[in-house]
Amino acid sequence: MNKKWYLLYVKRSKEVKVTSLLSSKNIESFCPMNNGSNANNRKSRILEDILFPSYIFVKATNEEMGKINGIHNVINPVYWKNDPVTIPNEYMNAIKSFTDFYREIKVQKIDISDDRNSKVKRIVTDSTIELILPSLGYKLITVISEKEEHNTMIRVRKIEIESAQIFRS
Repeated sequence: MNKKWYLLYVKRSKEVKVTSLLSSKNIESFCPMNNGSNANNRKSRILEDILFPSYIFVKATNEEMGKINGIHNVINPVYWKNDPVTIPNEYMNAIKSFTDFYREIKVQKIDISDDRNSKVKRIVTDSTIELILPSLGYKLITVISEKEEHNTMIRVRKIEIESAQIFRS
């Protein structure tokens, strides 16, 4: 019963619904959200957008994947070279940490790396933090203010420590 993370293609605007349905069937899934803010006149509100529209991540066995294909609003698993795409735990942990810590994340497409062992990269500059996911062909970018810079350095260090602990186990 070896579970792996897979990438599922779902109907647009049904990502949260499918994630919720999978959860009710005790299947772990993750729909990365972008927690940005929208200042509208005198009201400020938090907006949650899907980071990867029409895609969710699911942790399942091969047997569970067969059942997932039959769920309403699931189109199919994403394939790469005739095999379902599996996402390394390192990628999932990095995406979860990044979306937990940062708001107003932008997603940018990059060239996909054929190397399935390519590692997640974090680039920190004075004003941005980038999480590069070469096997997925995306990078996540967030802009940080000077106030956030100190806290960001602490967060980046914490993510690095968590990643190092994952590789040791």
